[in-house]
Amino acid sequence: MDESVNSTDALECRVKLLIYPGDLDPEKVTEILGITPTEIFKKGQISGPNSLGRVRINKNNCWFLISDEVLKSNMLVEHMDWMLDKLSLAKSGLDVLKTVPGVSISFRCTWWTKDGGWFTFTANQLKKIADLGLDLEFEIAAYPDDKDSNDQSL
Repeated sequence: MDESVNSTDALECRVKLLIYPGDLDPEKVTEILGITPTEIFKKGQISGPNSLGRVRINKNNCWFLISDEVLKSNMLVEHMDWMLDKLSLAKSGLDVLKTVPGVSISFRCTWWTKDGGWFTFTANQLKKIADLGLDLEFEIAAYPDDKDSNDQSL
């Protein structure tokens, strides 16, 4: 990786491929893509209990590949490289899934920082995303320290 495209450290960052396959079993998505997901949920399956002790019944089939379940880096560019390496092997499967009625695919970056900053995706990464035919969504938030939250100065 080119160090000139380093991003500032994030509190949290991840890249997610979220597939909601409608009535298609999530195991079939795994078969089509040839990638093992980090999470699957099946419609009607009971999940939990969560941190509040609640259980829920899944309303949808879900197939997720989430980078921070595997990587411990706070550099978004590294998460993107990992995800693109996985997805480049699954392009034909993604193309198949895009034609299946009821299937929804989201490709999302999450980047949370304490005090702002920046990240860069390389032209090569952007080309790979375009070649996969995926739209890229961003979730970006800044969470300053509490001691600074009342400071109104610039």
